[in-house]
Amino acid sequence: MDQSTESDFLTDSLPAQKSDISRSGIERKIVAIDVACLVLVNGQRRFLTTLRPPHKALGNHWEFPGGKVECDEKPEDALRRELREELHLEVGALEPLPRTTHTYEFAAIQLMPFLSFCQGLPSIHLTEHTAYRWVTMNEAMELQWAPADLPILENLESHFRA
Repeated sequence: MDQSTESDFLTDSLPAQKSDISRSGIERKIVAIDVACLVLVNGQRRFLTTLRPPHKALGNHWEFPGGKVECDEKPEDALRRELREELHLEVGALEPLPRTTHTYEFAAIQLMPFLSFCQGLPSIHLTEHTAYRWVTMNEAMELQWAPADLPILENLESHFRA
């Protein structure tokens, strides 16, 4: 799926839009997409990262797992649904972290991260991503991240290195 196809897919059920003026001076509509994501930390202070498939927008970029919040869906419920669908993963308590917004060419992403903890390494079965890793903060800094996830990573860095 190329980036324009991914963009079409992402915007199908999302009516929220804002205007933006492109570099050429032409007004364009930017779709706002709410996305819930998980920062899952294990007992060794490693956290879960997932790799986007190469054929999707932001392919081969690492991200915190999660997905779109559908209409009339709470972010926590959307996150749990996405984790079941994409990783076959169930998590315990979710603690909200500060939200961030990042504007790509195809959409403005409002990322709603949640923190959760686990013991050991839960079983994960990938259905959408091409890989996953449990990483330390130092290892995470070496990965190529989706730009929308970088503010979350920076926030974590201040907590992990404190």
